[in-house]
Amino acid sequence: MADYTTASNLCEEPAFSWWVKNVLKRSKKMIGAASTKYIKQTHCFGLEIPKTVKRALEIDTENGNWVWQDAIAKEMEAVRVTFKILHNGKQPPPGINRWISYSM
Repeated sequence: MADYTTASNLCEEPAFSWWVKNVLKRSKKMIGAASTKYIKQTHCFGLEIPKTVKRALEIDTENGNWVWQDAIAKEMEAVRVTFKILHNGKQPPPGINRWISYSM
């Protein structure tokens, strides 16, 4: 995401300006550490940490609340400036990974 943010000249947006430059400097180390911790950590502060959106919604249903759903919506709103929906088969800008694909 930091690479895309830089390529798209979004580094000055408030959602990204405080972390992008630091992440780019330490990205390889952070990726290795995050993937190891991600696999091991299942709970934080007594709450289950879901690995998928589907599981997050299941947890909300089990608990009778919208905690994870609200958290997902808040995060998506913060990073919405990063995403641009391409319609009618338009090609992504140069340098963007094409393996990320969603059907609408």
